[in-house]
Amino acid sequence: MFGNVHRCAALIAAVASLSLPGALRAQDAEIIRQIETLAQDNAPLYLAPITNGVSAALNRGVFYSAEPHGVFGFDIGVAAMAAWIPSADDLFTPVLPDEVTYQGETYEDPYGTSAGPTPTVSGEGDGVVIQPGPELTAAALLAGEDPSDLALSFPRGLDIPVVPFAVVQAAMGFPGGTEIAVRGFPSVEVSEDVGAIGALGVAVTHSLTQYLPVAPVLDVSAHLSWQSANVGDYLDADAIGYGLIAGADAGPVSVFVAGLREHPEVTLGYTISNPSGNPALPRDGLRVVVSPDLDPTNRFSAGMTLNLLAFKLSGAWTSGEYQSVAVKALVAIR
Repeated sequence: MFGNVHRCAALIAAVASLSLPGALRAQDAEIIRQIETLAQDNAPLYLAPITNGVSAALNRGVFYSAEPHGVFGFDIGVAAMAAWIPSADDLFTPVLPDEVTYQGETYEDPYGTSAGPTPTVSGEGDGVVIQPGPELTAAALLAGEDPSDLALSFPRGLDIPVVPFAVVQAAMGFPGGTEIAVRGFPSVEVSEDVGAIGALGVAVTHSLTQYLPVAPVLDVSAHLSWQSANVGDYLDADAIGYGLIAGADAGPVSVFVAGLREHPEVTLGYTISNPSGNPALPRDGLRVVVSPDLDPTNRFSAGMTLNLLAFKLSGAWTSGEYQSVAVKALVAIR
């Protein structure tokens, strides 16, 4: 069940390499090669760890304080994020075709009805090879062909433990206790195989503390953010997040916590590579677009910021099945 899935995997590793495009260029191309031979049902399963990792990392590192900038206060800096892939997602169970048409005849369950686990893109080791069943094997021999040419060979795991992401971010304060941030980077060509990668995001933080009759111990703000990332013609990912941020200052250190609700969307696109005409795979050159079903997620985040005059260094951890961390360095005039 494979086609140009390796480009689709490269698409995701390319998002994973948004922060390190040069260092991961070879890995991106390898992922592309891996997914190039996957059919539509199995491509999202093989790529699920990176799809979920991208979704978990996209909106990290947006804020470093619960207090928005004052009017015309600003900051500019760089944020780097990473989502850890749980070991439970290093394997998946392949989906086998219910039927194939070979030499004009249709064969039911030509590869059996079940298969053992095989590595996802984050796993290790070689993928499983599933030979055709007795009827399809006999048909191949009768046609004078090698039955092994009809085998389904799943891609190997590439041992990817984390999905990184990085952006440049700038924010400014506006009247009414509102701060608006823009982040991302312009489209950059990673390689001929992967294509160009780019990212764009916007975030709004609005102070709720200003509406309270008595100043509380903590600053409290509402937060809304949207982040997108794209890799060539292979991946488009975006996530909308919203929630509340609370925090306080203690000398040169600021601490903050946040409760967030996020809605991720990822679309994968690739072209099937099946030059041998394996009947269990889509036709060679077919363009496939897949949108994995990603559920909305509740996340809790906690972090702290070291304030050294205008220089800020912030770090945060965010909960979830794919836990993530973010580190942010910036210059700010609040």
